Amino acid sequence: MVSTVTNNVMQMVTDFRAATVINRSELDAITLNGRRKVWENVAQAALLAQEIIKPANKDDYHAALLAHGLAVPVDGKKVNPYTLVVKLLYGEWKDEQANVFQPNRSAEKYACVFRYFAKRRGQFDTVELIVAHIEATESNLKGIEEQDRAENKKSTKGASAPANDNFEFGLRLDKGEVARLDQRPEFIPEDVSYGKLWFRMVDGEVIVMGYQEASEDAFKALATKRGKAIRDAAIQAALA
Repeated sequence: MVSTVTNNVMQMVTDFRAATVINRSELDAITLNGRRKVWENVAQAALLAQEIIKPANKDDYHAALLAHGLAVPVDGKKVNPYTLVVKLLYGEWKDEQANVFQPNRSAEKYACVFRYFAKRRGQFDTVELIVAHIEATESNLKGIEEQDRAENKKSTKGASAPANDNFEFGLRLDKGEVARLDQRPEFIPEDVSYGKLWFRMVDGEVIVMGYQEASEDAFKALATKRGKAIRDAAIQAALA
C-alpha cells in the first residue's frame, strides 16, 4: 500500500473506507434488512464523489489515482467521471504486503448512481434525501442505475434503420460464430456500448489485448453485413 501520499482526496477515501459498514464482498448479497444500510453507504459515497472530483481537488485526485495504480482520466473523453471514484472508494489492497490494489467489480454500477445524483445535486444534497429517493424509486438502486443509463445513452439521431432483415440476422448468436464474455474487461469503460476487440491465442486461450470504440452506426453496418452473409448462405444451402 502506498502510505506516503497524504492529500485531501486520499484522506477522504481512507476515511470512507474506515467508516463504511458494508462488507465489500457482500455488496450484492446483502439481506433485505440491510438494504437501507447499503443505500446510506452509497448516498455517503455519492456526496463524497462530488467533492472528490471538484476542480480544486484535481491534483490530489490524480495523485490518489496514481497511488492506487489507476489511470488518470483523459480530459475531453466522454465517459462517466465517477467510474474511477467508485474504484477508489470500494476497491481494496490485496495480499499480505498490501501492495496490489484491486477495484471491486460488483460496485462499478454505483458510478451511474453517483452521476444521477450529481446531476441533481441541488435537489439531493444530504444522505437522508438521497436514501429517501432511492427507497421511493422502483427497483431502488437498480432503477436509478437504469434511469441514468437511459439519460446518458449515446444519441442515435440521424441513424437510419436497416432497409431489410439483414440487421436482425446479424445479431443472431449462432453457436460457433459468436463468443460471449462472462465479464466486461476492466480496460473497457462502462460507457462504451459498441466496439471491436483484438486478441491473440496463447496455449489455446484467447487473450484480449485491447479494444477500439465504434459508433452505433458502425456497429449496425457490421451487423447488417454479417446478417446478409448469413442469409445468403442459407439461401445457397436451400438451393443446393
